Amino acid sequence: EIVGFLGPNGAGKSTTMNILTGYLSTTSGAAYVNGINILDNPIEAKKYIGFLPEQPPVYPDMTVMEYLNFAYELKGCELDREAHLNEVLSVVRLGDVKNRLIKNLSKDM
Repeated sequence: EIVGFLGPNGAGKSTTMNILTGYLSTTSGAAYVNGINILDNPIEAKKYIGFLPEQPPVYPDMTVMEYLNFAYELKGCELDREAHLNEVLSVVRLGDVKNRLIKNLSKDM
């Protein structure tokens, strides 16, 4: 499922996403992902999240493939690694730059 999060500036879109992904803690209430409390079980909850912010917290000195392998491990993915990462590269159209350092990529690609 792909979900778009729309609203005017200042509506809380970034804050909500930062809470759901664990970058910020709530000051009150609770946040759940697929029924899992993000504070009680953050590792399990994050397995259900794919989030691409405008300024992603990536490692600029990694290549695209190094980062994808890192994310694959971090998420505990059990799909066939090579097939899955090749599919990801195809979907996001980064196959031609998979060995390039992230800091050398352009947003306009």
